[in-house]
Amino acid sequence: MLKQEEDELVITLHRFADLVGQRPLSFGEAMDTLDGTAYALIAIILVLPFLQPIPLGPLTVLAGIAFSTLGWQMLQGNAVPKLPARIRAVELNEKNWRLLVKIGVKVLQWCRLITRPRLYLLRHSGCW
Repeated sequence: MLKQEEDELVITLHRFADLVGQRPLSFGEAMDTLDGTAYALIAIILVLPFLQPIPLGPLTVLAGIAFSTLGWQMLQGNAVPKLPARIRAVELNEKNWRLLVKIGVKVLQWCRLITRPRLYLLRHSGCW
């Protein structure tokens, strides 16, 4: 993920946490607001359970299927992931949004430490 996209995601997550203090915010509404960074938010949410040192067994298969589905939707060119109606209707309370923001920002900071942009010349040379 590019630094600019990462910063936009962090700002938007903080805005969600502030907004949910005023009114309920459904997961679907948040995804619609995020546009292209919605995939990053879903990836962060899917990764959170795997940051613990305990093996999660069959949950890893389900997460793999979810990642594959997200990848398929990206390949099809969807700007925002298509989610089932039940998931879109889920409303997180203020405490859960703040927790998601806190952990999500830490994950993004950690990712920034261990990753770097690759193939810069190919991306910006006009070949693609």
